[in-house]
Amino acid sequence: MDCEAEIQTLLDAQNYDAVYAKFAKKSSSLLEAVGPKDIEKVYNLLIAIVSQAKQEELADLVPSIVNPIVSSGEENATIKLKVLSNLYNSIETTSHIRYSVFVAIVQLASTANELDTVVPVLPQLESFFVSWDVDLDEKRRLILLLSDVLGQVEEFKNLSYEYLIQYLKTYQSSKSTAAYPKQVQETALKAVHQALTLSFVTNFSDLAALGPVQSLKTAHADLLSLVQIFVSGDVKAFKAFVKKHAGFVSKNELDEEKLLKKIRLLTLSSVACKYVDSTSDMPFSVVSDALEIDVADVEEWVVTGIRSGLIDGRIDQVQKVVCVSRATHREFSAKEWDLLSDKLVGWSNNLKDILQVLQNAKAVASAAQQQQQQ
Repeated sequence: MDCEAEIQTLLDAQNYDAVYAKFAKKSSSLLEAVGPKDIEKVYNLLIAIVSQAKQEELADLVPSIVNPIVSSGEENATIKLKVLSNLYNSIETTSHIRYSVFVAIVQLASTANELDTVVPVLPQLESFFVSWDVDLDEKRRLILLLSDVLGQVEEFKNLSYEYLIQYLKTYQSSKSTAAYPKQVQETALKAVHQALTLSFVTNFSDLAALGPVQSLKTAHADLLSLVQIFVSGDVKAFKAFVKKHAGFVSKNELDEEKLLKKIRLLTLSSVACKYVDSTSDMPFSVVSDALEIDVADVEEWVVTGIRSGLIDGRIDQVQKVVCVSRATHREFSAKEWDLLSDKLVGWSNNLKDILQVLQNAKAVASAAQQQQQQ
């Protein structure tokens, strides 16, 4: 730094706050003046100096250190991430300042294709929000940032979608478009598009229930009608929609074949639900009719359904049936809650019977022991 005399003057005057500020504001020159091997060491010394500042002043100093590192690009990114991590760890765990440093870490990790270093700590994000005492807008900004950067990496697209839904859930339900800012409506459209295009998304019930998504019905009625088909409709309803709205799928940059595959799997799940805990097995012919496929292709679709996690079961090739052991309900209506309640009552009664048997056995054993003692 070229301000040694000025710093010495401040030190002589015991104006330490000004010294900390001077070091922080001049920190950008370190990236140019220091070689890669020494960057972490020099910044650790800088962090040690600046961290002595009062918390309210530290909040103003940290951006002066963080911003030049993030804006300097991906060169020596691993070292820079270590510097930011060291800065993060030097700050009190309950300090709000950690939020801005964490955001910087996410931004730099994305620029340098190092997001795999951030993902392992994301399950703790909610507890971080509490510790950092972030407000709702800050929470939304970070969640949306995570969705954006994770979506750029193929292996993290599932996480990206989860954060997109989490972001939309932070807005209270309202069917009025005016209730949501333009960015929120655009994000809702993005979520709907991703749900329809990403192969791993099979839960449309939660998506359709979100207020920002419901508010799209006025300007995007046809799109929401398509979403509703994926909530509770079947292959027949999907094909009817495509026929009625010619060109809609391609106009919205959707792949009809991929959509057909998805709705077939969801239809399979719905059909399989009827055979869970049933005395009869699911015939190939029923699957063939529901999915509108040849009977010869049923096994392949059932295997795909099992691999996707929508159903579990065993294929009986001789009898041409599927012994369904589990199937995913696409939506949880009053009927499904009633079925679940009946199952819980049944399990409770079974447990009571088992407990009674154990108590009887214990009483018999106790009586036998007393007789032996006599």
